[in-house]
Amino acid sequence: MVFSSMTFLLLFLPIVLLLYFLARDLRGKNAVLVAASLPS
Repeated sequence: MVFSSMTFLLLFLPIVLLLYFLARDLRGKNAVLVAASLPS
């Protein structure tokens, strides 16, 4: 995935950041980041 593509900037990144900040504990935050890194 190209990090400067419009799909990444307008769709993928905001969703991942939203889920990351909604996660309550460190384990949840790590799970969000691991799940987000799989499709890349």
